Amino acid sequence: PPYTLFLWQREKMIGLDQIVKFIGEKNIKKILYKSEIGTIEHKDFSFEIEKLKDWMELEEYRRKIDEADFYVAPRRAEGIGFSFLEAMSYGKVILAYDESTMNEYIEDGENGYLFDETFILRKPLHSPDSLCEKMKRKAEQIYDRWEKTKGDIIPFLIGK
Repeated sequence: PPYTLFLWQREKMIGLDQIVKFIGEKNIKKILYKSEIGTIEHKDFSFEIEKLKDWMELEEYRRKIDEADFYVAPRRAEGIGFSFLEAMSYGKVILAYDESTMNEYIEDGENGYLFDETFILRKPLHSPDSLCEKMKRKAEQIYDRWEKTKGDIIPFLIGK
């Protein structure tokens, strides 16, 4: 620590105050802040807040996500959760509310961290680098398993 976080705030329930509550102000270096809600309810935080443009080119958006250590899922509940899944595909560790969809993709302490309704992390926060290594190993294991069993898919699909 301290860490840089990416937050695309899309509801009032998950904002700067809540992030400070579960991360701790001293553990935050910078928040890359994009919002669909409006203005930042600004307080005198000890970390930097970089307000991002409302609309960005995809490359700029990716660069900003890449700049972050953690990506904060923008909602308490998601249908499919494209924003945090996209960040995961870039290798980002996700911080998310422990609710359906997020807790179906995020294994707490393995590829991200879940927080509860009081905005307390369920497991202690560790360096995103250590989680990225776990994520890479798990992806390699899944890929190896796929390579070994992919020939079984056609017989399975045609019922043989």
